[in-house]
Amino acid sequence: MFYNTRFNDMNNFTYMFNYNRYWLDKELKRKNFDMDYDSKSILKLECKDENSIEYFYDIIDSTLKYGVTICNVPSHSPESSGTGINLLAKKLANNKRIDATECILRTKEIEKISINRSLTVKEQIETLEVTNTQLIRNKYILLIDDIIKTGNSMKACKKLLIQNGAKNVKCFALGFVK
Repeated sequence: MFYNTRFNDMNNFTYMFNYNRYWLDKELKRKNFDMDYDSKSILKLECKDENSIEYFYDIIDSTLKYGVTICNVPSHSPESSGTGINLLAKKLANNKRIDATECILRTKEIEKISINRSLTVKEQIETLEVTNTQLIRNKYILLIDDIIKTGNSMKACKKLLIQNGAKNVKCFALGFVK
């Protein structure tokens, strides 16, 4: 799936960078002044910043093989299509890859994971739906997300993709919250 073999372990989540949160304590308005460039770029990607989309595209595109089917974890809201990670996934797919970015849909709004607690895999599955299964059937899928906190969103999406015919799913995130 990737030319860079460190990203190819199909059994585990792979991420590019450690993600340093913007807020150390949001209630007390204590910012994290140790945010590195990559963490800031992920934060900007969430706001659909074109430079951040291009930054991550250049890194991933150079190591991602052609012909890969690409999905992304949907936003917390069914109305939020065209998120930064969705735009990045579509851009990657447009370069000789298969665009399956509309195959996993959020059917019910959930609280943003960064705001409060994390949902269980079961709770996540209850808010998701798989469509356009012809795009994923018998395919190796790259499932991409911006930030992994617990991994439950990705686990839920991976489970649904496999239940709906995907051969295997590689979970890949830009950042991991330590």
